[in-house]
Amino acid sequence: MCAVHDCVAVLQDAYRELLTPDLERVKDLAAEHKHVCYAQEDAEELKTLAHNPPVAHVTEMATRAKLVAVSVDAYRSLEQRPDAPTLDQSQAHAQRNNLELMEFEELTRLRDTVACPDKDFLVLSLAAEGYVMVPSAEFEKSLEDKQKAENMKLIPKEQYELLRATRDAPSLEFITNKAQQHACVVVERDAYVQLVERYELPTRDLVTSLAAAMGLAVLELAQLDEFHQLRTKDANPAADDITAKAEKLGLAAVPVDELVDLRAR
Repeated sequence: MCAVHDCVAVLQDAYRELLTPDLERVKDLAAEHKHVCYAQEDAEELKTLAHNPPVAHVTEMATRAKLVAVSVDAYRSLEQRPDAPTLDQSQAHAQRNNLELMEFEELTRLRDTVACPDKDFLVLSLAAEGYVMVPSAEFEKSLEDKQKAENMKLIPKEQYELLRATRDAPSLEFITNKAQQHACVVVERDAYVQLVERYELPTRDLVTSLAAAMGLAVLELAQLDEFHQLRTKDANPAADDITAKAEKLGLAAVPVDELVDLRAR
């Protein structure tokens, strides 16, 4: 009956959840719109830190970024120092900032090693962390063997993403094809509602048309008694009715005995 009124029957708990979703649901909905839920006090604190942060906060953020927050006067004082400090001054300054000085050639070598490490460097680095380096083909072969043993299959990421997208948001064509495989049909909601309404609350014209297609006739309730009388009368007509109908056809209705007697003469 809900379909007749374009309604859907749901459980009370589910309905209450739709009216007043919990915090986790609100967070999920916000995430779908690329938003984040914060407590009011946390939001106000973030606004303060973003637009009018205290000195302690700025100092802490600078430290995290490996910077130092100093007053303008102190910075200007530092700018006035010689541009070519001694090696001892540079080392002392580096130590105060938890840094280390190294020769330019050594720095270049380290950068090259990080950017394009050789095989020996990788093997030693991985071994220090408890790992080993194996060829890609050997690793993929071991993965395939493991997945076969666990009744799994290795597929490309693009294929997996396509399968997951089809599962989460299947196209109308996909749904239609799968429905046909299960001897079902996909129809639009409005068309389905109309079919249900025609089935549950058919109009007189529709009933009359369907009955006529089956060689039947539709009678009103007021005509039903008359129909039963006519059918009873047709099945068991009275002698007077038979005589009257015979006369209309130019015939004569006579008792059987009389007919036998007439034929015997």
